[in-house]
Amino acid sequence: MPLDGRNYIDLTLLQPGVTHHRPAGDSMQYAGRWFSTSGAPMRSNNFMLDGAVMTNVGGVSTATVGGNTLGLEGIREYRVETNSFSAEYGLSMGSQMQIVSRGGTNEFHGSLFEYLRNSALDARNFFDYKTGLTPRRLPGFVRNNFGGAFGGPILRDRTFFHATMEAVRERKGTTPIANTLPAAARIEGIANGGLVNQIHSAVKPLVALYPEPNLPNNRFTYPYSQPVNEVFGQARVDHNFSELNSMFFRYTITDGEKIEAQGFPGFTNAGNTRNQFATFSQTHVFSPTMLNLFRFSWSHPDLVIVSPPPELVTRPEYQFLPGQAMGSLGVTGLTAMGPGSTYPRQFKQDVFSLSDDVSFHQDRATWRFGILVNRYRQFVMQSFQRGGAPSFPSIPAFLQGLPNVLRRPAPDSVSNKSFLFYTLGFYMQNDLRVHQNLNLNLGLRYEFQTEMNEVNGFSSAIRDLRQDSNATLGRPFVNPSKKNFSPRFGFAWDVRGDSKTAVRGGFGLLYDLANLGTALVQTVTGTPPFAGFNQVNNPGTFAIPFDSLLPADPFGRSLRVIDYNLQQPHMLQYNLSIERQLPFDTSVTLSYAGSRGINLLGTMEGNPAIPQVRPDGRLFWPAGAPRVNPRWADTELKTAASNSFYNSLQFRVVKRMSRGLQFNSAFTWSKLIDEPQALGSVDVAGADYQAGSNPFDRRTDRGLASFDVKYNWRFNAIYQLPQFLPGDTIAGKLLNDWQIGGILSFQGGQPLTLGLSSNRSRSQVLGGPSGVDRPDLVAGVRHEDLTQGVSRGCGNIPAGTPVGTPERWFDPCAFAIPEAGFLGNAGRGIIRTPGLANVDFSLTKAVPLRVLGEGGRIEFRSEFFNILNHVNFGVPSRNVYAGTANVQNPIATAGQITRAGTSRQIQLALRLVF
Repeated sequence: MPLDGRNYIDLTLLQPGVTHHRPAGDSMQYAGRWFSTSGAPMRSNNFMLDGAVMTNVGGVSTATVGGNTLGLEGIREYRVETNSFSAEYGLSMGSQMQIVSRGGTNEFHGSLFEYLRNSALDARNFFDYKTGLTPRRLPGFVRNNFGGAFGGPILRDRTFFHATMEAVRERKGTTPIANTLPAAARIEGIANGGLVNQIHSAVKPLVALYPEPNLPNNRFTYPYSQPVNEVFGQARVDHNFSELNSMFFRYTITDGEKIEAQGFPGFTNAGNTRNQFATFSQTHVFSPTMLNLFRFSWSHPDLVIVSPPPELVTRPEYQFLPGQAMGSLGVTGLTAMGPGSTYPRQFKQDVFSLSDDVSFHQDRATWRFGILVNRYRQFVMQSFQRGGAPSFPSIPAFLQGLPNVLRRPAPDSVSNKSFLFYTLGFYMQNDLRVHQNLNLNLGLRYEFQTEMNEVNGFSSAIRDLRQDSNATLGRPFVNPSKKNFSPRFGFAWDVRGDSKTAVRGGFGLLYDLANLGTALVQTVTGTPPFAGFNQVNNPGTFAIPFDSLLPADPFGRSLRVIDYNLQQPHMLQYNLSIERQLPFDTSVTLSYAGSRGINLLGTMEGNPAIPQVRPDGRLFWPAGAPRVNPRWADTELKTAASNSFYNSLQFRVVKRMSRGLQFNSAFTWSKLIDEPQALGSVDVAGADYQAGSNPFDRRTDRGLASFDVKYNWRFNAIYQLPQFLPGDTIAGKLLNDWQIGGILSFQGGQPLTLGLSSNRSRSQVLGGPSGVDRPDLVAGVRHEDLTQGVSRGCGNIPAGTPVGTPERWFDPCAFAIPEAGFLGNAGRGIIRTPGLANVDFSLTKAVPLRVLGEGGRIEFRSEFFNILNHVNFGVPSRNVYAGTANVQNPIATAGQITRAGTSRQIQLALRLVF
C-alpha cells in the first residue's frame, strides 16, 4: 500500500473508530500522527516495540522531528487493538499498538531500496504563490529515502541476526504566509480606523521588522528550503538454546534533525531528536500447555529544540528585557514576530521496563497472568517567554504603544526539572469456552503509579489555590492512582454454530498513566518558588526594555501549576458488534462503540476573577474585578475535570487475499461531546482555545470536541493483476507481475470555535488572551448557514460576499460583539472546518531475478499521493472581532484560510529483494 513517508503508524488510521487529527501546522515537539480512538484523548494511545515503551514525554508516538517513524523493513508485525482489550494491555485508554521486530532465519535474505520524490513530479499547492521572491512554478522539493535490510543464520538452527538501516535526506521548499503590517502603517500609522501622525518611538524599530505585503489582504510570503536529515538503524540477534528455550536482543536508534521557518524571514526553529529502544526477551516452554515470556527493555526518546535569534534583534532597541535578545511580539491581526516563545526546550525520557507473562491452557480455559514494572525518568527543560512577551490587542494599539499584556519570566525561575516515578501493573485473564459456540473473556488488571519525585528537590505545589499565599515544597500533586482496578469483560457468540455469524461485545474500565509530561512543563515554567511570571495588564504605555513597567513585588505573580488534588483520568468503554461471513472470503461487521470519559486532563483558569450574578443568571465581570486569591494573578491550571461522551456506528467490510484481491473498508459515523480537554494549543490545532471561557460552570463550554469527526471512511486495497501472457516471452515479462494498491480517505471537518481577540468579558481567564472569549450569535441565524451561501453584510464586508471559500470560510456578520463584561452566547464548536478527501495510489512491477536466489526480484514502484490533486484546506482564522469597542468591523482575517494539505506528489522507487 502507498504509505506516505513509509510511516507504518499510518496503518492505525485504517481501523474503524480511529479519527485522524490534522494539526494546524508543523510542530516538532509533537511530530507524528495524532489520532483518537473511540473518543479517547489523543494522548491516550500506547505504542510498544517488543515491549519497549515508544510513547514520548508528550504522550504521543515517538516520531522524529521530521514527523517520520522509520524502519518499516525491520517490522514483522504491526497489531492494533482499538476495543475489547484483554487485561494484559494497560497504561492508556485509547489504542494499543503492538510492534514486533523482524528476526533472522536459516536463509540469508535482504533488500536494498531507494525512494525518490522531486518537485518536478509534483503539482502546485493551492497557496504556492508566485511573487518576486518566489517566481518558481512551485517550491523546490527533493526527498531521498534509502536503505536496506539483511538477515540470516550465524549458527544454523541456533543463532540468527537481522539488521536494518534507513535514511532520509529532504530539502522541502516552503512558502510561509504571514499577516504583515499594511503599507500605510509604515508612513503614518493607523488608529481607530483613521490615520495618526506619529508612531510610538519604542515601536518604530519593531515596525521596521515587518516586511511589506507582497500578497493581497496585507499578507506576505517568501521562499524557504526546509532541511530534514534522518538516520535509522536496528539490529536483532535471536538464539535458540533448545526447542523449549529461546531469546533475542534488539537495539533500535533513530537520529533526526530539522530546521523550520517561522512566519517572517530570519526566524527559524531547529530541532534534533535521538530515539533509542532496546529489548531483551526470553521465551520458555514449561510444558505443552504452559509458556512464560520474560522481557527487559529500555527506551530513550530525546528531543531538543532551539530558536536562535537573528543578530539584528539582539541590538538594544529590540531587547524587551535588558541583556536578552528580542522575545515574542504578539499583535492581533498579525503573525507573531520574533524567536519562539518557548525555546530552548528539551524533553528526554528514560524508561526501564520489566515484564513477565505466563499463559497456560486447561481444559476449556486459557489463563494468562503477568506483571509489568516501568521505571520512568522524565527530564523537561523549557524556557517560556525568556526574552519577554508584549501583546497588543490590535494594529492601532500597537502603533500607539498601548499593549494589553506585558509578561516576563520571574528572575528566580528554574528552567529544567527531572521527575522519577514507577508504574506497576498486575493482571489476570481467563478466556473461557463455556459452550461450543460461546466464549467469555474475563480479566482484571490493577495498575498504579508511584508519586512523582523531582530528583533535585525543585518540586512544589500550590495546595489550595483559593487560600494559599505561598507554594509548599514537596510533591507536585497527590497520587490519585492507587485504586486503579480495571475489570475487562468480553464475549463472542457463534449464533448458529457454523462459524458464519458471530455476535461480540465487551466492556472495560480503563485508566491513563504516565502521560503527564506536558502538564509537568507547567511546574517548570510557572510554579513558585522555582518559576513564575511577572505580568501587567493594560499598562497604558510601552517602553523598550519594558521591565520597569512590571511590578517588582511578585505579589500578583501569574502561575502555571498542576492541580494538587488531581483526579485519576478514566474511561468506560463498551461495544457490541455482529459479524457475518460472506462468499469470496469476505466478511461484514456492524458495530456500536461508545465511551464515557471521566476526569479527563485539561486546562482551566485556577484563580478566576469574581463575577457578579445578574438577576437573569448571567455572569458579569466589572472592570478590575478581584480574583478569588488576590495573592496570585491568572493561573493556568492543569487539572482532571473534563468529561466526554462518545457514540458511534461502525461498518466494516474485509476481504482476505484471494484471487489476487484484498481490501478493507472502514466507515465510522460518530459524535464526541466534551468539555475542553486540551493540555496545549497543539491539541486544538488552532480551532479552539485550550481552556474554557467560564471556570465557574464547565457546562458552559460543553460542546463538540475539537477532534470530533462526524463521518470517517477509510478504504484500502491491493490487487495482483492477472498474468496476461506466458511468462517466458518478452511481452509476458513486461505485462505480467503488476500490482496496484490504494488508500481512500474521506473525513468530515472538525469543530471550529469562534473567538474575539480581546478579553471582552473581562473574565481575565489565563490573563485574557486572544481567542478565549466568544462572540454573540445574531438572533435567527442557523448554524448550517454560517459556512454556506453568502454573507448578510456588515462593516467592511459587503452583503452577498460568498462564504464557504478559503477567503471567507464563515460569515463574520452572523456574529456580534457581546456587551462588555459578559460572555458571548455563541457555543463551542458550532461550525466545522473543511473536511478531508484524499486518494493515494501505487503501481508495482516485480521482475524475478533467480540469480538473487529463491524469491529474488527487483521491484519498481510508483506511488501517487493525493493523485486527484484535491485541495484539503486547513483551519480558518477563528477570531471574528477585536472586541475592544461596542461597534467594530470584523477582523480582516476572520474566516481566512492560509494553509492547505499537500498537493499531488509522485514517488518513484526501486527495491531489490534477495
